[in-house]
This record gives sequence, C-alpha cells and structure tokens, in this order.
Amino acid sequence: MLMKLEGYENVHVVQRNKGSSSIPVGIEWMLRYKKMEIPDIESFQENFNTEVSDRLDNFENITKNIKGIYPKLSFNIINFPKGKGKEKVNEIEKIVKKGNPCLISIGLNKPFSSGTVFHTVPVVEVDEKTVKVLSMNADNIKDQVKSFDRKIIEKLHNNYSDCGGVLILK
Repeated sequence: MLMKLEGYENVHVVQRNKGSSSIPVGIEWMLRYKKMEIPDIESFQENFNTEVSDRLDNFENITKNIKGIYPKLSFNIINFPKGKGKEKVNEIEKIVKKGNPCLISIGLNKPFSSGTVFHTVPVVEVDEKTVKVLSMNADNIKDQVKSFDRKIIEKLHNNYSDCGGVLILK
C-alpha cells in the first residue's frame, strides 16, 4: 500500500551550498511542508550550515543549534543500530503513513562504492517495494524525486554508520 506525504510536490527547496550539510536543507523542507512559519526562513540553510567534513554534521548537533534559536521547534531522533535496517524502513513507513515528514541519510550517488557520498533527504513516499526521497539538489521538483528499493535502504543502514537515524519534526 502506498504511503505518501500529500502535496509534497508543492514544496520545493534546493540546497544552495553544495559543500555544506544537507541536514538544515532537509529541516527547511520539513518546516515549509508543515507550513511552520519562522523568522529568517529564507536564510535558514545558511544560518545552520556546517561543513560536511565537520564532526558536528549530525542530527543531534544541528537540531540542538536550531532549538537554541527556535526553542518552540521540537524534534525526535530515532536511532537504529547497525543490522536493524528493516526495522528502520518499517518505522519510516509508519511515520509517512501518519502524514509526518522525516529525514534519513542515504548514499545517493554510488551506493556501496568507495565514492559513496551521504546526503540527508526527506522521505515522501513508501510502499511495499520502494522508498521515494527528495534529493534537494535539482532546480525542478520532478528531478528531485529519487526512488530506492526498500532493500537498498535497509542494506545502506546495515552497512554504513552514516545511515543510522531518522529525524522527525514534531
């Protein structure tokens, strides 16, 4: 059965600085999707930017920084240990079924190669076989939608520590 975030096609956010963290970009997308108004939304990505190579580029540190400026925003981070990829994908499906956006980290370019680059993306659709995400790196929303077999998402989680958690904006 298809679980889909209704109207996700109407929310278009592009990562402006390709060398920086994609987590603030994904959070900006969730804020816009949920129609949550915050000051400075147009510079949100830049305000919470970290370099990808920075140890602070993770859900915990970035959400802590955001809550320091916007204390009314609430996040939930669900961490799954390695080997629990199936459980993670099942949880993502439950989240999307409830109409809530969430972020995951996946290898977008060449999964399972030495050149894998991890990218944080919103999940917008889940069914029995696939998980669809928005890459947030294309100017056209249709070009942002990427589809992955559920087994690939599970395998990425089971093999890479960079794919551990799910971030939810409450």
